[in-house]
Amino acid sequence: MNDFLFLYAFLIDIIFGDPPMIFPHPIVMIGKVITFLENILTTVKNRKLAGLILLLTVIVITFISVYGLKNIFKLFDKYTYLLLTSILGSFTLSIRSLHLESKKVADALAKNDLVSARINLSFIVSRDTKELQNRDITRSVIETVSENLNDGIIAPLFYFAIGGVEAAFVYKAVNTLDSMVGYKNSKYLDFGFFSAKLDDILNFIPARLSGITILLSAFILQYDWKRAFNVMVRDHNNIESPNSGWSESAVAGALRIQLGGPTPYFGEWKDKPFIGDEVEALTLTHIKKSYFILYTSSVIFVLIIFLIKFFALKNF
Repeated sequence: MNDFLFLYAFLIDIIFGDPPMIFPHPIVMIGKVITFLENILTTVKNRKLAGLILLLTVIVITFISVYGLKNIFKLFDKYTYLLLTSILGSFTLSIRSLHLESKKVADALAKNDLVSARINLSFIVSRDTKELQNRDITRSVIETVSENLNDGIIAPLFYFAIGGVEAAFVYKAVNTLDSMVGYKNSKYLDFGFFSAKLDDILNFIPARLSGITILLSAFILQYDWKRAFNVMVRDHNNIESPNSGWSESAVAGALRIQLGGPTPYFGEWKDKPFIGDEVEALTLTHIKKSYFILYTSSVIFVLIIFLIKFFALKNF
């Protein structure tokens, strides 16, 4: 039963999402640890060394904490252990929360409430949102859904399946580090160097698996899977990240839309390359379709892992 903890965690997350808790979300707690250590490490003059210390310390703290919790759970009976460990593992996933949090933006757009749409969008993206108009907000939601399909679902599930809940949390710790200190600006270029590089390495395989599952989803949902394949092959390198382009380009192709383009960061507009072809103008319908891709891709990937593990166990 331990071999299928990833499945139990997936079901918990997809059904319940992140329930109200009396304690901070584990990933939020990792973020607080990162901020605390970052403030301490400001005294280290060699910024790359300071960043490496941060990375290693956060990984060790995360692994020991999760490993320790698992051993505490083992003090209970088998089924309680499975339930508690599955709940713990579900915190590495963000299927339902990604849907619900981004839907708040879509709902505000449906009411032509740009102020609320911008505010809600600011909670789920790192870009500046105060000047964004309807089209750019819609684009931002779809980009966030497609990118986090990998970071919040496929990648943690991948590491959960091969290394258990500890591996899933270590991945999320590195991914959180990248989102907090992995910027290529004067402040974080050296400090976040190792965190960004390790995040790229850890996402290399999952990102490409995400692209494949999106193609399968597009085929099942009768979206434009042929264009999804062509755009993914053509445009996956149009993003600075060596990984996020796979899912974003596949989604853009499947929905026959164009993503990317000028985007505001830290008070300046950055000219990002376009992804996909503007066969259709961006609308709220495309956000809804991206949710179908989100859930279908997640289920496909879980089924693939389940079948691999099932037949592997059966043969042994």
